[in-house]
Amino acid sequence: DQLVAGERFAELQTGLNQINARGFSNLRISGGGGRDFAQLRDSIANDQFTFGPGAALANINGSEIQLGEFEQIRATVTQGYDSAWFNDSSGNDQFFQTPQGAGMFNNWYDNQISGADLLNARSSQGEDTAQLTDTSANDTAWMHQRQTVISSDLLRTVVEGFKRVNLVANQGGQDTVNL
Repeated sequence: DQLVAGERFAELQTGLNQINARGFSNLRISGGGGRDFAQLRDSIANDQFTFGPGAALANINGSEIQLGEFEQIRATVTQGYDSAWFNDSSGNDQFFQTPQGAGMFNNWYDNQISGADLLNARSSQGEDTAQLTDTSANDTAWMHQRQTVISSDLLRTVVEGFKRVNLVANQGGQDTVNL
């Protein structure tokens, strides 16, 4: 199944039919298992996306979209000051952040967002890893025992609880890391 959803709309294409919903302020959609894909779109407002294994909750300009049982979830944000939170599974997850986007995945789910301004990722169990990449601006990174932050005028990313965090500075700018 394939889903496209945004501010007060959803279009679900299954193997048998197409379902359209328009004008609803709350949407709850289950992929039902299998190889399901969902695409979320932002609004002109400041939107918030929360991802978990095979699931997402999007608050898009007053509309709430809940997704469950989706193998792949993608969100594209282009306007407003948008934020995303990623939560891990009980397995070994990987989180990545680049200037273009971020995501968290393992063998059975893959959640990604592009264009967000604020990113947060939390690891609570498993042997999770994170890779954070600088932007073309002047980035500053802080690495503490349980938390790593990398921030610039373009993007701020906070990761907590990961067993391993890699910082990569290869996009230019005058970057600083504090250990």
